[in-house]
Amino acid sequence: MTIDQTNRVLYNPSAEASIIGSMVMDERTHKHIGEIDAQDFVDPIKRRLFVAIRDLAANKKKVDLITLDDATGNDNKIAVEIMDCMHATPTSANIKGWIALLKDASRRRRVMEIADGLAAQANDRANDMTAVVEGAREALRGTSYSNHAWMDMSALVTRTVDWIERRTKGGEKPIQSGIADIDRIIGGFFPGEMTVIGARPGAGKSQMGMNIAMAGAKAGKKVCFVSLEMIDVQYGQRVFSREAMVNGMRIRNALVDDGEWERIIECMGPLSKLPASFLFGTYMIEDIISEVQRKADTDGIDMLVVDYLQLVRSRQRFESDRLRVANTAHVLKRMTEEFNIPVIALAQVGRDAEGDMPQKSDLRDSGDIEQDADNIIFMHKPRDAEDKWVSPKDCGCFDSIKQAGSEYVVINVDKQRQGQTGYVGVISDAAHMRYVGIDRTGR
Repeated sequence: MTIDQTNRVLYNPSAEASIIGSMVMDERTHKHIGEIDAQDFVDPIKRRLFVAIRDLAANKKKVDLITLDDATGNDNKIAVEIMDCMHATPTSANIKGWIALLKDASRRRRVMEIADGLAAQANDRANDMTAVVEGAREALRGTSYSNHAWMDMSALVTRTVDWIERRTKGGEKPIQSGIADIDRIIGGFFPGEMTVIGARPGAGKSQMGMNIAMAGAKAGKKVCFVSLEMIDVQYGQRVFSREAMVNGMRIRNALVDDGEWERIIECMGPLSKLPASFLFGTYMIEDIISEVQRKADTDGIDMLVVDYLQLVRSRQRFESDRLRVANTAHVLKRMTEEFNIPVIALAQVGRDAEGDMPQKSDLRDSGDIEQDADNIIFMHKPRDAEDKWVSPKDCGCFDSIKQAGSEYVVINVDKQRQGQTGYVGVISDAAHMRYVGIDRTGR
């Protein structure tokens, strides 16, 4: 849509200039960067400046005339624009008001774009009007204003007591992991919390993610699984291996016999009814946010599982993987609050200290993950029963688990913001993509 730059309803040049000027002069205003999108700016030079400011701030770099000049290619027009914006900004104290004016003009332009598009689609007889109207509704939802508001102590107390009462009566149930020993430690996965599950390559973190997702879906929860490692059929093979109890390698190598085929077919109906959705081949955090928002608006969502954190990319430019991964962790934590859901983020840990339980310092690329995570769970495969992480009560069954073709895995709850920590041994049946608890009766 072409904007008439004399139309002060759709374009506010003073607000655009003052926002840029404030962010150059006062780094305290950078906390508001996340409230703004580059497309909120009409002026292409100010849009370019905002992107440069956003990227510099994300990389913990100073924002000033020199760094911006360098980040934008030493363009004389940019340098002049920066000076003009600074001169047009008497104080940065009004940054919130200017952002409100910027967002208002941006929303009005967006509504006009939607209206123009709706008119064009309605004028084409080939378009299905139900789909056109639903598309317009979804687009308009994205233009709504934020509903943030202060809550006084009275409201906080009342809401919390109501929550405790519902919880006590069996409502507000967290999503379980599917492994009773783990759930006894963590209590389940609660809305508003991000849980990071870290493991070295090959330790079974994707298998754990599937275990949690399937347990949630079978409990009737709407689970969304974002896979950045597998395509749809690869994931589907794992699902059938788990549910039909068919060795995954037999499926992969097309060695399924008649009995196994029968079990697979029997699983099709129940599996198809599970409220689980999958997103494959989406790597940008911005696209993941958009898809989760769309899913929340249309079907609702109770849990998000991301496999895995370090593979997520961004359209923002970062100087290091550490900063990129830190940004992803920040965004995923914000999603727990925005959508009021638990987010399970699987994470790779470094190969250093191979053969031992990972620690928080081993989380690959970013120590910032620890700050954003409400819970951190690590996984470790001991080589033998002498490993210090093998529980004394499990030493006697360690070898028999191995002989049965399974693995003994230690799950360590290293951090839990609202509860206890601790570790427990479980059985990994990797051939069938599942974890099960250990029967310790009589030990």
